[in-house]
Amino acid sequence: MKKNLIAIAVAGVLAAPLAAQADPSVYGRVDMSAGTYEDTTTAGGTATSAADSFQVKNHASRLGVKGSHDLGGGMTAKYHIEYGVNPDGDSTLDETKSGVDLNNDGDTKDKFKSSGLTRRNQWAGIAAGWGEVRIGRHDTPLKMSQGKFDQFNNRTGDIRFISGGENRLDNVIAYVGKFGAITVAAAIVPGEGDGKKTSDVPAGSGTGDGPADTTSVAVMYKAGPLYAALAMDAYDSTDGEETDTLTRATATYKMGKMQAGFMYETGGFGTKDDEYDLMGVSFAMGVGKNAVKAQYLTREDSATVSTEMTSMSVGYDINLSKQVTPYVMYTVNETTTGTTTREITHLAAGLIVKF
Repeated sequence: MKKNLIAIAVAGVLAAPLAAQADPSVYGRVDMSAGTYEDTTTAGGTATSAADSFQVKNHASRLGVKGSHDLGGGMTAKYHIEYGVNPDGDSTLDETKSGVDLNNDGDTKDKFKSSGLTRRNQWAGIAAGWGEVRIGRHDTPLKMSQGKFDQFNNRTGDIRFISGGENRLDNVIAYVGKFGAITVAAAIVPGEGDGKKTSDVPAGSGTGDGPADTTSVAVMYKAGPLYAALAMDAYDSTDGEETDTLTRATATYKMGKMQAGFMYETGGFGTKDDEYDLMGVSFAMGVGKNAVKAQYLTREDSATVSTEMTSMSVGYDINLSKQVTPYVMYTVNETTTGTTTREITHLAAGLIVKF
C-alpha cells in the first residue's frame, strides 16, 4: 500500500510541470475537386494556344499542429506549424497554367516540383493582455485584413489571381492585439540581404539589409454584422527611390443569411508597369444549411500597354456538417494585355473534409 502511495506521489510530482502545458492540437482539411479546365489564349481575335482537359485539382489542402504553454502571470507561449499537402500528386506545379499564386510569392509565373508538402504559416509566439508577438513564416496583416470577403478562397477564383497583396512571408516579426471591437496587426520583415537593388519586386523578394525592409499594418473593426478593415504594405525599393506601397480597404456586412462584401486595392511595386487599381464584390446567401455564392473582381494596371484582369465565380456549397462540404463551382479568369487575351475557365465539383 505504501509503495502504491509513493508511486502515485512520484507520478504526481512528475506530471505537475505538464499541467500548465496544453496538449498539441492536430488539425487539417482536404479540399479536392474534379471537372473541366480550359486555358485559351487569343491574339488579335485568333486563338494561339488552347488546352481543354478534365482535371482533378487540390485546393490548398493542409495539415497542422498548434498548441500553447501557460507561463503564469497571464502570459502564454504559443506555436503553430502548418504544411500544405497535395493529394492530387502532380509532380510539377505550373502557376502559368493555373493563373493562381500557388506558393504565395506575389506572382503567377513559377513552375516548381511538388514534394507533396509546402510551407504555410509556421511561427512561435508569446501572448499576454497586451496582445501577441509572433516570429516565423506568417501572412502579412494586409492579407489577414480580407476577413471573410473571399468566397472562393484557395480555389481558382481566389483573389490571389489578380491581387498582389496575398503574401505569406518568411522572417516575419508580427504583432496582433485585440482591443474591444478593434484588432490591430503589424509586421516587419528584414530582407536579410546586402542592401543592393536588383529589381522592383513584391514583398519578400528584395535584398534589403534592415530590420524592416517590408512592413505591413492593418486595423480591423468587427461589431455585429459589420466588418471593416484598412491595411497597407510598404516595400523598400533599396535604390533610394520612394518606398513602394500597396493599400487595401475591405468591408463585409451580414443581413440575416446574406453577406455582401466590397474590396478596393491600389498601389504597386515601384514602376508604372506594376501599379494597379483593383475593385471587387462578393456575395453569399444561406439556403437552409447550404449556401449560394458569387464573386466578381476587376483590375487595371497603369502600364504603357495596359493590362486588364477580371475574375468571375459562382458556386453552391452543400453543408452536410461543420466538417464535410461538397460543392460545385464555376470560374472564369481573364487577362487582356494589348490585343492578347488569356481566358481560364474551370467548372468542377469538389469536396472539403475538415478534421
